[in-house]
Amino acid sequence: MLTQRRQQRSGAISIHTESRLQRLLRRFTSAPSQLLTEVRRRSHATDDTTVTAATAGVTDASPEMLLLSGRRPRVVSLACLLAKTGFDRQELRLIYRRFKSLCPFGVMQEESLHHILAQIFPLGNAHSFAHYVFCCFDRSRCGCVTFEQFALCLDILLKGSHEQRLRWIFNMYDINKDGEISRRELAEVVASICDLQGPRVRPPAGPAAVQAQADAAFRRLDADGDGLISWEDFRASCLRQPELLRGLDCLRAHRLT
Repeated sequence: MLTQRRQQRSGAISIHTESRLQRLLRRFTSAPSQLLTEVRRRSHATDDTTVTAATAGVTDASPEMLLLSGRRPRVVSLACLLAKTGFDRQELRLIYRRFKSLCPFGVMQEESLHHILAQIFPLGNAHSFAHYVFCCFDRSRCGCVTFEQFALCLDILLKGSHEQRLRWIFNMYDINKDGEISRRELAEVVASICDLQGPRVRPPAGPAAVQAQADAAFRRLDADGDGLISWEDFRASCLRQPELLRGLDCLRAHRLT
């Protein structure tokens, strides 16, 4: 009788322990899908007054690690973005929905931008150009771009003045961010643009043709001939080119739909 009770008690403990272990395993294995479901639910639940941006002050954490670590995303007021940008309420909502559809974790990484450009230019190589553009978006140099940073950069490109947009372009060419563009930096960015376009470049641009194009542009932009392009040189030269300014005006006239 005593032996039978001990066996029953041992069986109950075993069943109880197994049940707890099974629940733990279920929670562990279902965590990634639950996280994704929660991200999607929160992105659709965004109201008129706030938009969720990425966690501020991140240095080396990936979007997945941000979610697993339980850090709360920073909430950016829609009114704040309306005050900081030239977008209206409808445009900001549209930008946010598209941002979240491409970056469900709430932050953009370089791979995301590379994927977008690769879809637009399927015949070209978007790797280098995506890197240079991403560095302009990633002002904090943390490897992640928040929605607020993304919206502010789009505001410059689509709503900014000629000088603001030229400054943004200058910063992209200034790879090492020392305030000047060297001949090598200009050649690298020009080569990345040709790689991005791929066979669409007419005439086809080999290494020698790309270097010749970069050299010609450098001579035109280096007004004082000191071997470096300053912001003042770049600005003055670009403002004297009507075709370039008309191209910038086409961007400014574009309305998000």
